[in-house]
Amino acid sequence: MNKNKGKNIVIISGPSGVGKTTLSNNMWLNNLYSNIKYTTRSPRNNEKNGMDFHFVDHNKFNSLNLKYIYKRFGALYGINSEQLINGSDQKMQIISIMDLRIIERFHKDFPNCKTILINAYPNVIKDRLIDRGFGKLNRRENELIKNCDSVVNEFCNSISLFDYIIDNSYSIIEGRDKLKNILREIIYMNELKLTANLI
Repeated sequence: MNKNKGKNIVIISGPSGVGKTTLSNNMWLNNLYSNIKYTTRSPRNNEKNGMDFHFVDHNKFNSLNLKYIYKRFGALYGINSEQLINGSDQKMQIISIMDLRIIERFHKDFPNCKTILINAYPNVIKDRLIDRGFGKLNRRENELIKNCDSVVNEFCNSISLFDYIIDNSYSIIEGRDKLKNILREIIYMNELKLTANLI
């Protein structure tokens, strides 16, 4: 097995509404880019195609060479396998994944990937879900709010899957700074390891 396999892959995870996209957006660091997932769900009001997700229909989704596919609320999510493999030894890839089983698979397939859990108190997440829908909740948001406590607990009970944990219950700016510092640390440690291998 390649001892460096996955060293440039960073998985960001956490409950819906915790702020994963908010924190990772505008994360302008050298050698860093987002591996944007494909999904069959419709975009939310503030989401842009090709920036937040690649929004496609089921036929297009099934025709693509996607891996690590999972389903949430009837919608499919997947990752472009070619981009994942070709990019894994280039720039640092940030991939947002919610399904804990997929994260376990990533650990097996890419043993040197890093994982970051972003979590928050359930009441904070519920408020953000309401704000995200501009006060008008659809079936999906209502279901997320209903299950919020159990989902947060599920992530808390799975902390062994994660290398870093960010509490995003308070300031978004503080949470973004924490994420930026973690990513800088990962990039720096990888550069040190690369230098050591060259000596």
